[in-house]
Amino acid sequence: MTSDDDDWFFDSVKNYRNLFMYDLQHPVTCMDWVDDKSLVVATSSDFRNEILELSVPDKLLSNDLESAGLLKDRDFRQKNGGFSTCKICCIKHIPQSSKVCTSDETNTGIQVWEIGSNGTDLIKPVESLKSQHVDKSNKKCFAKIAVNENNPSCIVFGSSLNNLCCLDVEKGTTHEVICDKTEFMETSVIREIRFIDFREKQVKADNDRNSNSNPVCEKDSYWTMDITVDLVYRLSSAGSIVISDVRNGNDSILQEINTQHQSKTKDTEISIKASPQQQQKVSLSGFDGNVYIYDTQKSPVHEFGYSFTEPIFNHQGHEKNCSDQSDIIKSLAHLWHPWKPGLIMSSASDGSLHAWEYCIPNT
Repeated sequence: MTSDDDDWFFDSVKNYRNLFMYDLQHPVTCMDWVDDKSLVVATSSDFRNEILELSVPDKLLSNDLESAGLLKDRDFRQKNGGFSTCKICCIKHIPQSSKVCTSDETNTGIQVWEIGSNGTDLIKPVESLKSQHVDKSNKKCFAKIAVNENNPSCIVFGSSLNNLCCLDVEKGTTHEVICDKTEFMETSVIREIRFIDFREKQVKADNDRNSNSNPVCEKDSYWTMDITVDLVYRLSSAGSIVISDVRNGNDSILQEINTQHQSKTKDTEISIKASPQQQQKVSLSGFDGNVYIYDTQKSPVHEFGYSFTEPIFNHQGHEKNCSDQSDIIKSLAHLWHPWKPGLIMSSASDGSLHAWEYCIPNT
C-alpha cells in the first residue's frame, strides 16, 4: 500500500459518514433496488454467473449516529440467489412484485425471474422473451430495460430502435413497437430525445415537436441517460452532461456541463444517476475506478479559454482498497439509496462492493 493510499484511508474518517467495503467472489455487473432495505445484484466471472438478493445492513440505514453504533449488523446478507447461464448486463426490479427482469449479451430479449420461488430462497427464471428483430451490427448487444413505477405491468425493452418491445406483465403478452427513435433507450449514439405514446396501437416517434436537442457535437461518442419525474440527464462518453426538461413534451435543455472525463472504448458501460432526494446532485461511473458526485449548481472553472466543472466528491475506494495495485480497476455500477440522502452503493471490476455515505468537508 502506497503513502497516497494511507492518506486516503486517514482522510476517509472525515470524508464519509459511513463507509463499508466488501469483497465478493465475482464482480457485480449491475444492480437495482427491490425495496429500501434490499437490492438485487448480478455477478459474473469467466466461469460463473449469479443473481443475488442482498439485505442492506441496519447500521447503514440508521439516521441516528449514536444508535447506529449499537447495531451489530454491518454486513450484507444474502436472502435469495440463483444462477444464470450467461453474463447479466442489465437488471430491473418489477415494482410491486417479487420479480426482476434481466438481459444478457447473447440476445436482444429479456428473462423474467421470481425471487423466493415457491417459498424457497431461490431466484428462478420463469419466462424468456425475445424480439423478432436482431441488431446484427453489434454482436454483444443486449436489451436495455425500462420500468414505470406508476404502471408496473408495462415493461419496455430492446437493444436498438428497431427491436423495441413492450411487455404486459399481467397478461404475459408482448408486442413489437414500431418507431425510429425513442426516449426509453438508456444508451445510444443518438443525442436526441424522441417521444412515444405506447397507448397507441400504431406507435410512432413524434419528430415534429419543437426541440433543441442537439446540445454538443462529439464525433464517435455514445450516450447514456437517467430519467426523473421532470428531468432527463444525459451523459456522453466524452464527459458532457446535458440536463433537459421534458414536462411540456419538448426537449428543453436547461444546462450543459463539461466534466473532463472521457471513455475511449464502448466496452465499458458509463453511467449517470440523479439523486432521488436532491436532483441537483448527479453521480457518474464507468470512466475509471472512481465514482464522481457533481453539483449541477456549482459554477464552472475557467482556465486557458476552457471551462469545466469539478466534482464535489470523488469516491476512490475501489482503487485505493485494491489488493493488487497493478490491476486496472473499473467502476461497473452504482445506485443512490431511494430515501437516504448521500448513500450510494457501487461496484468495481475487482469484485468490490461498497456502501458509502459521503459528506462534504465544512458543510
